[in-house]
Parts: sequence; structure tokens; C-alpha cells
Amino acid sequence: MDDLYYYKQFISGNDEALAFLVEKYNKNLILYITSYTKNHEDAEDIVADVFLKLFIKKPHFNGDSSFKTWLYRIAINETKTRLKKEKRYIKEDIDEHYELSSDDDIEEEILDENQKDIINAALERIHSDYKTALKLMYYENFSIDDICKIMNKNKKQVNNLLFRGKSALKRELEKGTTEYKIMLDR
Repeated sequence: MDDLYYYKQFISGNDEALAFLVEKYNKNLILYITSYTKNHEDAEDIVADVFLKLFIKKPHFNGDSSFKTWLYRIAINETKTRLKKEKRYIKEDIDEHYELSSDDDIEEEILDENQKDIINAALERIHSDYKTALKLMYYENFSIDDICKIMNKNKKQVNNLLFRGKSALKRELEKGTTEYKIMLDR
């Protein structure tokens, strides 16, 4: 049975059908919305509000898209509304990132975000020159020559900073973080 069946069952008065949909989508929606709010608790509140709206208002689903796409659109709209109320505007348009095709895509996106968070946290713990060189090289895609100019260093110094920075970052990531070990196993 598909999600539309459960939603129609809920509309017909079967609250257990909505409980099934909440169970199915709650965790992924929270993780997805967290990537925009940058706060897990805010994302949990937004997702709870989305399901509360479904429960109270029972909006019509016309079937122009999959149920999942429709539900995520509601969550994104709720996120936009919440962030505007809090005057925390999103720098990027959420619609540019809204392309869902499967649970695997969402899972991959969440894993990628988690990996970025792990790496960023480790970067914050290494020497600032290492961090600067690594970010300029790998996040901003500057050439060695450009990094030399920005950091006011010669090529040998920048290459040393990059080498030592990678080593320091690796050590930080290996300090017992199971997430890093999972990343290496992938």
C-alpha cells in the first residue's frame, strides 16, 4: 500500500494511518529541515507543526505529485514561514535544493551533510593557518598561487601548511570519532 492510501484512510477517520505516516517520515523530515534551520530543535518543532496541520486541517492532496513530495513541500513552506517570522532569512532559495526522487537520495544528502559537519568541527580544532590553507584550497577552490597571495606566504610554506593541515585534520578525525571510521568504510 502506498502513502496516498494511508493519507486517504486518515482523512476518512483512521488516526492510526496518520501515525504510520508520521513514523515513516518524521526522522527524515527533521534531518532535511535541519539543513536549513541549522538547529535540530527548530527542525523538530517545524516538523511537529507540519504533522499537527495535517491532523487538524486535513488538507486536500490532489495527487499532482507523490505524497512524499507534497509533504516535503508543506515542510519547506512551514520552514520559510518560520524563518521569516524570526527574521532569519535563508541565503539560498530552498526551492533550488528541492529535488527529491527517492529515500536513497535523502539518505545520501543527510550523510553528506553529516560528513561536512564532522569535518568542519575537526577543522575548528586545528591550527588556524592549517585551517585557512585547507579551506582556501578545498572549500574556495583557490590555486596554490592564489593562496600564497592571500596568506602572504611562499609556495613552499603553503604546501607545508596544506600537508601539515591534512595530517592534523586526519588526526582530529581519527580521535575516536565513529563517524569518521564510518566515512572511511564507505
